[in-house]
Amino acid sequence: MLALLLAIGMSGLAMRYVAPTDIVALKAFVLGLMRLDWQPLPADPVLLVHLALVALLMLVFPISKLLHGPGLFFSPTRNQADDARERDFVAAVAQALSCDVEVHRAADYRMVLAGLEQRLVDLAWLPPIVGARAIRAHLADVVATVVRYGDTSYTTALVTRTDSSIRTIGDLRGVRVAWVDRESASGYAVLRHALAKTGLRLADAFSQEIFVRSHAAVARAVLEGQVDVGATCGHSEASGIRIARSPFAADAGLAVAELRSVFEAGPIPSDLFAVHPAAPARVRVMLERALLNGIPDRVHAAARALTFADAFAAPTPEHRRALESLVEP
Repeated sequence: MLALLLAIGMSGLAMRYVAPTDIVALKAFVLGLMRLDWQPLPADPVLLVHLALVALLMLVFPISKLLHGPGLFFSPTRNQADDARERDFVAAVAQALSCDVEVHRAADYRMVLAGLEQRLVDLAWLPPIVGARAIRAHLADVVATVVRYGDTSYTTALVTRTDSSIRTIGDLRGVRVAWVDRESASGYAVLRHALAKTGLRLADAFSQEIFVRSHAAVARAVLEGQVDVGATCGHSEASGIRIARSPFAADAGLAVAELRSVFEAGPIPSDLFAVHPAAPARVRVMLERALLNGIPDRVHAAARALTFADAFAAPTPEHRRALESLVEP
């Protein structure tokens, strides 16, 4: 393909500087094609070679990698909402309750709490800090906590690309960072607090800070070079940290192997399912039976797919205390 493009360019230059063609006759030929009035084509060899190469390019273009450029504008990960898991969960809940279910999508984490305050929702999937604030304000009763990798807690990690020169927090000098939201535990609050406790001056470490609203967007910003590092969630293991599967595999179509952890902190209590204290009792009963007992199985399976969970666990005093510690003064 590269050779074909070079040949087209070289033949064009040849017509300009080596063997000029009859432009008037060529124009008459092209206009004749447009008007269905055939005119003779100049018989210059260089012109014929140039046109033949262009025709060949038009033939191979649909099956060549050159088509990948326009394909970016039709990329599903950029232009199509990845809400299949959400729609499956809503449909399962609607079937279990035998009623219509209205979905409220919050623009940011603060709007999640506002939705509970305004009594707009009966059932919510809450991140840790928002869940802690909702519990403290008596706006939510925990029904179940999410279990991933056999644990009801996870880790926050500052990640960068594998080819980055940033290896430790000592390399954080005037770098660009992507956060999820100021109310995100793993995507902002816990990681910043842990970095500050190491003695790192955050004002010197980060020259530019952006908030991108989701863990998938953080990963994308890092991999595309928009920022140098980003905060996201993961699971701590003996061999290191495993980047969480939820923000990457489906939501963003990203290659997790291209990310490397620079710093970790935690544990952070898992996200949770909760109901508003004023929600109908049948909503609470259905959700408890579905998440904790697997009845009905459709709701349980849809909830696991929605949250990328392995299972769900009943709330414990330890988990509640861990949540409350996130919002202690």
